Amino acid sequence: MRADQLNVDDTSPVPVYAQLCEQLLAAVAGGDLRRGEQLPSVRDVAAALRINPNTVNRAFAELERDGVVETRRGRGTFVASLRPKTLALAPRLAEIAKRFVARARALGYDGAQIVKAVRRRRYERTINCRSDRFGDVVSAEAPRAGAACVSRERLRA
Repeated sequence: MRADQLNVDDTSPVPVYAQLCEQLLAAVAGGDLRRGEQLPSVRDVAAALRINPNTVNRAFAELERDGVVETRRGRGTFVASLRPKTLALAPRLAEIAKRFVARARALGYDGAQIVKAVRRRRYERTINCRSDRFGDVVSAEAPRAGAACVSRERLRA
């Protein structure tokens, strides 16, 4: 990924560092950034977006705290090569959920709207998913390494 592929919206109520985090998370989740791949340098991102390098540092620090990236002294920032340990995942997931809910409430959404949005979110890379009578996914398992990843919608087609 190149620094010029990132962008920020100055008119958005979402802080710039959070916009960067969301874009980088989307790139990792979408496969545009793979495990072990190097991110653009703080200076390159700051120059390309014309923002303060401290803002980019904050975004990278947030992602590092969440276990998404890792910084290697003198070499740069890379997408984390190892998945977080299962035991460490629960507190991390709780913190992510807490920040998500706080962000959504700050944008004016109530609890019911937040829950509905999460339930409607469908993950294409799931297996063994169950859905309720409205088609909303109520449980899903993450794919195993080497497993065929298909969604229920793909099976129906």
